Amino acid sequence: MVVSVGEDMEPYDIAATQPWSDASVIWRWAPREDFRRLSYHASVLDRFRVESDADVVLFADADALFVNGVDDLLQALQSVPATAGVIAHVPPFVAQPEETWETIFRRLGRSLPSDMHQHTGWGTMFNRPDVRFSPIYYNFGAVFVSGRLLPDLAAAYQRQLVVAEAAEVGYFVGQLALTLAIYELDLPRIALSPRYNFPNDPLFEVDYPQDLADLRILHYLRLDEVQRDAIWQSPEETLAFISRRDLRPSNEALRRTVEKLWNMEGGLSHQCDTASSVPSSPPSNPGPAISSPRIAGVISRILGR
Repeated sequence: MVVSVGEDMEPYDIAATQPWSDASVIWRWAPREDFRRLSYHASVLDRFRVESDADVVLFADADALFVNGVDDLLQALQSVPATAGVIAHVPPFVAQPEETWETIFRRLGRSLPSDMHQHTGWGTMFNRPDVRFSPIYYNFGAVFVSGRLLPDLAAAYQRQLVVAEAAEVGYFVGQLALTLAIYELDLPRIALSPRYNFPNDPLFEVDYPQDLADLRILHYLRLDEVQRDAIWQSPEETLAFISRRDLRPSNEALRRTVEKLWNMEGGLSHQCDTASSVPSSPPSNPGPAISSPRIAGVISRILGR
């Protein structure tokens, strides 16, 4: 597992301050100059610079968690190489009524692609009929890429990140750059059902009950009921979360998964005990707290990956 991080500071040895990660996680610092220019998008860009011989690569946010297996999808992508992800909930310009996908592509000097897909938040998160459908525009919480496509896609993404800035979509420039890169190369592309990147959002629980019942990856980005950073701050915080019985269905799926990881042999409780017994000497300026990837490191260790 590779984790890209970024900050306007001198890089330090993250592994030395996060002993739970040991050989399970490779920590990479995005170049400092890139971070100054691109902010957190620098770490997104850095992920595309990682060379891999894997059959399928998953780009995932730190707040994305496996709830069940994705072997069916991995097998399909080995047979038919493609990019695959869940269409974003809303357009990146949803708050700008004068903008549509057509105006965005025209501004960038492109023709609007012919394959269009319904935004997953249509009808609940927004109701503009003129932008109900979208090109392949994935939510970056979990995006799968066949390994053989990755080198060309990585180069195209770097080119298109510059182009996407002209669209003035702010926070979502990275997602738009991936869209542009996929169409530049005319890569095979798949719009997955929400179960492969399901937000802990009550609107999705109502709109997509079948996906909720068959969750594969949970993207716990909503903060109204669960404070995602607090869960991993300490063993006490983790246990407090496990003990809750007042959660909505998607957050209950998160709680059950964390409880399973805590209780299984070699799981979270063991790793916390191990980490607490390993002395560490953090740098004088340790930088931003790194907590959410803890679960990823433990999962990789448990699965032997």
